[in-house]
Amino acid sequence: LAMSREETQVVAEDRAEQVLINNGYTDPENWTAANSSPGDVDVIIAAPAGNTIQITLTATIKTAFIHLVYRGPAAYTVTAKAKGTPPIYPFAGYGIVSLRQCSGNGATDANVGSTGGGNSGGINVYNGGIVANLPIPASANCGFHPPNGGSGITATGGICNVGSETDFGGNMDPVTPNCNDGEALTDPMGPLNDNQPVCDQDGSFSGGKWQPGKYDNDPATQAPEPGWGTYEPGIYCIEGGINPSGNGTITGSGVLFYFISGGIDLQGQGSISISGPSCPRTSAPEDPCTYPNLVMYSKPGNTSTFAIGGNGGSNITGTIYLPDGTLDASGGGSNPQETVVTGQIIAWRVLNNGNGSLRLIYDESKMYVMPPTMQLVE
Repeated sequence: LAMSREETQVVAEDRAEQVLINNGYTDPENWTAANSSPGDVDVIIAAPAGNTIQITLTATIKTAFIHLVYRGPAAYTVTAKAKGTPPIYPFAGYGIVSLRQCSGNGATDANVGSTGGGNSGGINVYNGGIVANLPIPASANCGFHPPNGGSGITATGGICNVGSETDFGGNMDPVTPNCNDGEALTDPMGPLNDNQPVCDQDGSFSGGKWQPGKYDNDPATQAPEPGWGTYEPGIYCIEGGINPSGNGTITGSGVLFYFISGGIDLQGQGSISISGPSCPRTSAPEDPCTYPNLVMYSKPGNTSTFAIGGNGGSNITGTIYLPDGTLDASGGGSNPQETVVTGQIIAWRVLNNGNGSLRLIYDESKMYVMPPTMQLVE
């Protein structure tokens, strides 16, 4: 695990020695390199290679009758080998990722683009690229649909289509076809779904602020319905979505909105300004620090739309992960504002419509990173 965290070989071997000490073996100064007297344990820690480390223990034992037929040392040996997987930056280099395998006409069925109408301000990615998953069939022209006007679809890191289509209209940067060798994208965030967030109690609105916990839109339960206002740091497990009426703002720092069902719908001049947890990583599903920089996450199977645009201008910092959901940053009005996301968007589909624009600033320091793991391989 130390090697997977890019620590030195000496550190890795020290960690291995400490594990042995913690399990009852004597201090390393008393370990031997070859079989010695009965009762001693010989320890060999193989130099890590390819993030793999091997430990071999050999012990000699006292004998009773075996020496009558065998004069060599009575010894037994055990070996264990473990391999560490380094941290994974999902879809490294891409600010916007569409996981959907689309089909049909790009104007109505695009993975990334405008739904038509208005003079769209476009979808613009800085410091990173955009990738759309493989269409079905592979020749379908539905990866991208450029807005009618404005700045179109642009990405300083390039635009990539897993399919073979390159011409999606003139109002976008050039498209590179057949990326990922033309193979459908595999979502590296999949293991996250085995450790989904947990809320142990109902949320509440107290002290003029929303408190972490469970929320829903069911009048038969005690959980409140979330709305406009400030959200305290923590995990918000939401069923039925966030659908506040009228105009307002949603703000919060160190929050994770986990949508079990439903999406989000900002109306009129509504806006959202939130950032994900920034604390050191832990592993408990009820602790927001288990999900650093993950700011919006929809449960697999939740096919809702997450409309974050509004006309008031929104600002989100962290990773938005909607494996089966649609992110819609549509805005409009006579004085539209940008929707700005700093981090990464991984969604089934990403859309923008109207006069407002979606600006994504790719920033790995603000992204959710799959943690390093280790497993026993032998």
